[in-house]
Order: sequence, then C-alpha cells, then structure tokens
Amino acid sequence: QAAPCEVAIAPRGYARGERSKIGRIGVAYDGMPESELALNEAIRIVKAAGAELEVITVAPNFDPMLGVSIEPLRDHYRDKLEHGIEAAREAGLEVEGLLLDGDPADALALHGVELDLLVLGSRGYGPLRHVLLGSTSTKVIRTAPSPVLVVPRRAKAVVHSHETATAGIALGRG
Repeated sequence: QAAPCEVAIAPRGYARGERSKIGRIGVAYDGMPESELALNEAIRIVKAAGAELEVITVAPNFDPMLGVSIEPLRDHYRDKLEHGIEAAREAGLEVEGLLLDGDPADALALHGVELDLLVLGSRGYGPLRHVLLGSTSTKVIRTAPSPVLVVPRRAKAVVHSHETATAGIALGRG
C-alpha cells in the first residue's frame, strides 16, 4: 500500500511454467488519475516489449433495489473505455478495448487468463479505508492467473522526481 514505485506480483507457481515473451498486456482503466498512471505505464511497457495492448473497463453491478438503471451506467463506463482507447491510439498504438460487467476485482482477475501481464492503478487509501472499502488491486493480486503490475498513486511523484533529475543531468546541473 505504501510502495513509492510500481510493484509486480506473479501468481504462485508462475516461475515453474513455460513462458515466452510478454505478448498481451491488459490495463484496467476507469478514467481516474490512478488508471491514467497505469495506462501510461502499460503503454511504455507495450512499446518496449513490442506487445499488444488491451484497455479493460469494468462496469460494476449495482443493486437494482437502489432504483438505478444499469444501461446508463454502462454508457458511462463505455465512454471511459473509449477515452482510454483513444489515449493509447494517440501514443501510436493499435489497441483493443473490452467492457466487462461485475465486480471489478473478480472481472479483472478472471480476464487475466487471457493476458501475459495485467497493469492496474492503486489509489492507496491506507489501512482503514482499505478495510472499509476493500482494495481492487489486492483482490486481483490474490486471484489473477497472470502477473499483475500495480502502479500506486504516489508513483507519479517518483516519476516526476526522476524526470527532473534526468533533465538536470542532461542540462549539466546534476
């Protein structure tokens, strides 16, 4: 939860399996700042690995007792998905999009069987809010059949710090 950088977790027994290069990378995207960070990291990895990218958005199931129609909510999440796809295309990638329904953690973990790597953001709510609200990234890490790369919210500060230091060195200030 308090990691200052990305954390990769492979499922139990992953090292014993036969794996080739990373060919298909999925990124969980809901339009929030943490998923923007995850999308940027996924784009960077896809370019470096020569892999394919799939942007995945999950429309959570809502209790019909609340009187909320699911279709307008699906439209909202479909719009978020289109925004993520467009961002990846602007980065020069061919990309596929997938809109899933259900609990985000369950849906992402189940879809992990189709992926060589799943990238997702973490809001880093902290221990109390984690207990009260749950943690999608924690649930996905525990159940996904593919390796998961979690990009925490604070990774942005580390990236900016690294970029500033690199720029200073390039300009002869480091």
